[in-house]
Amino acid sequence: MKNLDRFSEFKKQSKEDWLNQIEKDLKGKSHSILLGDSSFQPYFHFSDRIEIKIPKSKSDNQWQIAESINCINNQLANRQILEALEGGANSIQLNIKNTWSLADFSEIFESVYLDFISIHFNIISIDFDINTFFEIFKNYLGNISLKPNQISGSIQHEFSEFQFNLFDEFTSIKYTIFKEEKGTDTILSLADLLVKAEHYLANIEGENKRKPLINSIAFSLEINDYFYLNIAKIRAFKILWATILESYHIDFQIFTKVSISTNSIPNENTRLISATNQAISAIVAGIDLIEIQEFNFDPNQFGSGFNKRIARNIQNLLADESGFAHVFDPSNGSYFIENYTRNIVEKVWTEFQKKVN
Repeated sequence: MKNLDRFSEFKKQSKEDWLNQIEKDLKGKSHSILLGDSSFQPYFHFSDRIEIKIPKSKSDNQWQIAESINCINNQLANRQILEALEGGANSIQLNIKNTWSLADFSEIFESVYLDFISIHFNIISIDFDINTFFEIFKNYLGNISLKPNQISGSIQHEFSEFQFNLFDEFTSIKYTIFKEEKGTDTILSLADLLVKAEHYLANIEGENKRKPLINSIAFSLEINDYFYLNIAKIRAFKILWATILESYHIDFQIFTKVSISTNSIPNENTRLISATNQAISAIVAGIDLIEIQEFNFDPNQFGSGFNKRIARNIQNLLADESGFAHVFDPSNGSYFIENYTRNIVEKVWTEFQKKVN
């Protein structure tokens, strides 16, 4: 029978063979110069393979395509919401300063099918009354024949106190958002994030109360132009959070999101490339929500809606054309990514234990 192994004619190469070839290509210099300031090696071989199981919280790799809208004028906000949804978004983040009346809810959500999308409220006011806001929201939902448990999304706040029992009915609203600090060391920032989340769990008395509240937690993570680091850190964070939940005898659940900003890059076309690169890395890692902040192309040249539309369309193309949405953990089996993930897991866990002890 004919040998069907198409690689049988090629001689198998050891890791040492490859490293020797790298040094030859570097004209006698050691491959260690490729490391820069990192202690992590740049090359992995079949002999380095490890198996890492990424905990699974969803059946596929779908993610929410989010768009942020400032709620200053009701009619404008409603028009922007509808444009975003018609343009491919399925998740809306509303930046809110003032508590809404029943009329405000009606005007802003006119012709919006709230039970088909996710709504994320970002509170940007110190004296915002969250309790009153959600009581009025509940009344509005009753007027349009919807129940609070049909609404999914989150509320992000840094200033307000609110009643936990208010969310007994809004069971799919996440109201405890842990944010990774910007511009800090990856290992330290992830460890800090885990410490805060674990402390939150530890302060909830009783397993019966603790388990239902897991669904109310979300993590806002930071990513950048370091493609492989983004993938490894998000995968590592899932493993670490699963470890903490296991210690409390809680089944794995997680909701992670990123907001991609490229404002520090002066060239608009380069910003498009950077945003796409970051979005792909987050998707490969299994992120749950991505917002790409709008760009700054000249509206006189490209039109008033272009900057938001081009940001949405990056995600639309990745969702509809790449196939990423249909493959869970697509980086699984990559010698480099698997080792990189384990490296981050070990370092973060060591730092986490130092902090909690």
